[in-house]
Amino acid sequence: MSRPVSEYALGDFRWLATIRTLAEGVAAIALAMALRRERAAALLLVVVGLLKLAIPLFPVDALGMPATPAGQMHNVLGNVTFFLFPLAALLLFRALRRRGSRLAPGIAVVLAIATVGVLVGNAVGGFGLAQRAYLILSALWLLFAA
Repeated sequence: MSRPVSEYALGDFRWLATIRTLAEGVAAIALAMALRRERAAALLLVVVGLLKLAIPLFPVDALGMPATPAGQMHNVLGNVTFFLFPLAALLLFRALRRRGSRLAPGIAVVLAIATVGVLVGNAVGGFGLAQRAYLILSALWLLFAA
């Protein structure tokens, strides 16, 4: 659990990693369509969704191997979605609260904190675990925001 989840795409679980990433993309776009009146947040969710759908086209570089253009694009797409997703969640805080969601707004705040936690985890050698916490919170937010 010390390595990024993207590395699952390099092994026997490639198919599962691809399905997970595609499901995140489809879920973000579907939620954006449902919340389209919240224009800024919906736009961010569409961007996140489209980038998530593109990520499997650019495999991550294996640990210790030279960087490839595909691996670099994977990192760019992953980093952009990493920062945009919690921003979209925070932008939807009030709208979801108005719609009666009790959990999604709170999860959005915890997700934003977890985003900082991933950065700290990367600095101290705990990236993999912090990233998994972030991804679990992302999935929970999507579930409760829907």
